[in-house]
Amino acid sequence: MKRLLAVALCAAMAVSAGACSGADSGSSEKTSSAGSQAVSAAAGSSAPQPMRYVAPGSDWPMQDEVIAKVNEKLQADGVNIEVKLQRIPWDAWDQKTQLMISSGEEFEMLHVMQDKKQVGILYGQGALAPLNELFDSGKYDDLKSKFTDNVWKEVTSQGNILAVPAMSTANQGKSYGDISYRKDVADKLGLKTPTTVDEVIDFAKAIQAELEKETGKKIYAWGGTGRPAEWYLRSLDEDYFYVDTALTLVKVDQDGTVSSWVESEEFKNSCKLYERFNKEGLIHPDSLSLGHEYGSNEILYGRWAIGFDSGMPVENEQQLQKNVPGAEIGVFQLAPEKNDFITFYTYNCNAVPVTSKHPEAALDFLQWLYSDQENHDLFMYGIEGETYNAVGDNRKEKILGEDGKALYQYDEWQIAYQPLRRFEDGMSDRLIALDSRRRDLDEEAVVSVATGFMFDSTPVADAAANLSAEAESLLAPLKCGLVSYDEGFESALSTLKAAGLDEYLAEYDKQFQEFLSGQSK
Repeated sequence: MKRLLAVALCAAMAVSAGACSGADSGSSEKTSSAGSQAVSAAAGSSAPQPMRYVAPGSDWPMQDEVIAKVNEKLQADGVNIEVKLQRIPWDAWDQKTQLMISSGEEFEMLHVMQDKKQVGILYGQGALAPLNELFDSGKYDDLKSKFTDNVWKEVTSQGNILAVPAMSTANQGKSYGDISYRKDVADKLGLKTPTTVDEVIDFAKAIQAELEKETGKKIYAWGGTGRPAEWYLRSLDEDYFYVDTALTLVKVDQDGTVSSWVESEEFKNSCKLYERFNKEGLIHPDSLSLGHEYGSNEILYGRWAIGFDSGMPVENEQQLQKNVPGAEIGVFQLAPEKNDFITFYTYNCNAVPVTSKHPEAALDFLQWLYSDQENHDLFMYGIEGETYNAVGDNRKEKILGEDGKALYQYDEWQIAYQPLRRFEDGMSDRLIALDSRRRDLDEEAVVSVATGFMFDSTPVADAAANLSAEAESLLAPLKCGLVSYDEGFESALSTLKAAGLDEYLAEYDKQFQEFLSGQSK
């Protein structure tokens, strides 16, 4: 039955069109397993169990060498597994991972982005294996102790532990509504920090015009449309609310009311705001087709006016300054006096697919990875002196290839553990302080009533699959302001209704009210 359900996955692990990378697939779908013969010999008569990790992204030049060293150390530490890293390019991620599961292909660990598709939905669609028995065995108590009960709740559905959290920061789900910008350009122009939406537009246009004059190229704003525009929502004179991260179709108010996000006044106004950005020339006209990598490169080479909802991660300032000497990142919020809003403790996690015959291999690897700084450094940053240099207790310096890109640097957001993470050497005290604000859960923050709730889509599997296939393609042009809300919304809503929106909302409301009742007992 799980296999049949998996076959029916329709965009079950979908990444929004705006988040897809234009990276060349090239060798990125190969499996890194260099050094396997040496590892097998080191293991003696018992061959190591493969730990095949499927994750989004492209390979690095020294990936094979690093993974070989990882496997050597695993064997030396008595962990008889062999890591085989399979990176799948963003533009093939959805289709490839669906096919792997539906065809029964064996692999031991799958990266899951909960802001795209929650583990509860994937479990309901027959894609993930529960991990309760493994954790109940006591063998993985050290791994379990790395995360708080609240964090574990977010990877648990119907009592089933479905994944291990990836806590690259301590509070990824804290809603900041940050707006990042080219601080050096704003300072040069003598611009004041905006306090209203109108001022944000004028601020962005001024930076855009100055950069266009300097570079001769049209500069745009990036970010803030994949999920609800938190930077804008925090400026509203009303209570906070949560919008589901799975399909961004459900709105949950702090009093527990469940309603349709896409039919709300806030969604309408957000679309109209981005339509205004588009008319002002702040949105790239091809932003939906250019892909994630294009936008990232524009940002890293300083060709951006403003970034919404942390569109420019502060830890990238070093790379930006290498490309554009003197460039600085600034960050501000509208309504800064408001408390932050916690909706998720972690967006990312790593799960075991139902096709795995050895789910313990994934937990063996993660427990090893998070148990020791040396282990963490090796997998995350590579070989010291060849792919990075350690600086002090918590800093690092990446070693770059001739093309100016890292020889190896695993994506921290996918699997890093915050207490063992290294920051880029040279990161300014100002940005370290800002990153610390991100890591420290503010006791005054407002916690969403939906935090910890996991929706099980099994009772409405057909509607969930249909909506998953339709929602992003229908709503993305509206959210980006590339299609007029007045002209495109009714048609989009009609299609969503036909796909099962009302049925989906009703089931969501039913389960959420049961969740609230359980919380009060």
